[in-house]
Amino acid sequence: MRRLLLLLFLWRTAAGELQSTAATQPPPSICVVCRCTRAPAGQWSVQCDNEDAVLEMTRGQVWPAQVRSIAVNHASLKSLPNLPAKQELHTLSLAFNSLSDLPDHAFKDFDLEELNMDNNALKDWRAEILQGNKNLKVLQLRRNDLQHFDWASIADLTQLRHLDLQENYVANLTGQPLDLHELKSLNLRGNVLVDFPTDTCSNLVRLEYLDLGNNKIPVVPECLQSHLGALQFLALDGNKISTVEGAAFTGLATLHTLVISNLADLKRVDRAALKGVSELQVFRCADNKQLESVDKTLFFMGEEKMQNDWKFKIIDLSGNGFKKIPNDLLPWTLLEFVDLQHNPWDCSCDAQWMVDSLLPTLYKINSSMLEEFRCATPAHLAPRRLVNWLNHDDKPFCKEPPGPETQVALLQSGSSQGMLIALTVIACVALALLVVGFVLQRRYDRQRRALATKMGRCRRPRNGDVRLTNPKFGI
Repeated sequence: MRRLLLLLFLWRTAAGELQSTAATQPPPSICVVCRCTRAPAGQWSVQCDNEDAVLEMTRGQVWPAQVRSIAVNHASLKSLPNLPAKQELHTLSLAFNSLSDLPDHAFKDFDLEELNMDNNALKDWRAEILQGNKNLKVLQLRRNDLQHFDWASIADLTQLRHLDLQENYVANLTGQPLDLHELKSLNLRGNVLVDFPTDTCSNLVRLEYLDLGNNKIPVVPECLQSHLGALQFLALDGNKISTVEGAAFTGLATLHTLVISNLADLKRVDRAALKGVSELQVFRCADNKQLESVDKTLFFMGEEKMQNDWKFKIIDLSGNGFKKIPNDLLPWTLLEFVDLQHNPWDCSCDAQWMVDSLLPTLYKINSSMLEEFRCATPAHLAPRRLVNWLNHDDKPFCKEPPGPETQVALLQSGSSQGMLIALTVIACVALALLVVGFVLQRRYDRQRRALATKMGRCRRPRNGDVRLTNPKFGI
């Protein structure tokens, strides 16, 4: 027992000395121009955001012994910097530079898990670039100049979980992601895709996040109906889709969020479009100006589910062309967020239910979503906000609009009142000016008489008349 305690004491003493020695050692020279952070385990993270760091990298022995993370961003790089050949380097960021091409085996000296090449000028991506980095989990190629993408270029990345190709110029996806069984997030937003091939869908069996927004896809990809069984988030906004057909998303049983907003050509959403998406919680169908109606059964999932297992929490139907919606479209009281703003609502008598029952519910859920909930028709109610009638007992939508005679009378009455107010103001101003003028004139007269009395003198002119005169003052 004593021997064990002695060994433990010696081990702790040696560890303390090592930590003390490491703490007293000067930082590597790269840390003079870069920001360095040292983890308790002794591994370093180096972040360089200037061109001076690139010059420092050309010198020898500038790096720490153990470097886990390096970021050389905003450094105007046109070629790869001189990086240390360290297998423990797992995270590398070369974002916001001017790299247009990368050599084959560019990262062969590392065992990367994350690579960030965002905001460069890369025009091509080949399998040889990442050869040897089979443990890569995150690849970010956002905002480059890629015009096509071949799945074969990342075929060896069997551990890849996140791929970001957002805001490039990719027009098509070629090849098949045969071995990317770990891929969970795929971002293709802001490209020029016209399709999402079935060959791509069928192999991404664990994909949970798919963003196809702001492309040129004309229809909902067919492969969504039978593949991607693990998908939880799907964005199709900003495409060329004109119709969402029935059962368009069948097979996406685990889908939580669906975005079909900002579709300039969208005119119809089939009443069975959401069939099969039983776990959907967030539905965003907004800013589709040509979408003028929604079927009352769109959200119907069966009586039992509507009462006992309702999943929807967030519904965004703002900015469409809706004039009316069915009062039983949704179980409004079960929602956590509803946005119906920026639609051209027709506030006729058959829409009185929106004031009586919908408006109080929306006010409780989120009153800020009533700011632009306005009437577009009829003319005598436009563009008033519906919240103006909250808790009113009368039926504003069912009142007879004022007739032409009433409108003329109101106009004349309003004009007469305006004229009377204007005349009153003018009269008051004129009276005030008269009073001021009268007061000033009286004051002037008093001053003149006082001055004449003080400065004048009595003299007898030759003709015998006696006058009080003072020629200097004109009297």
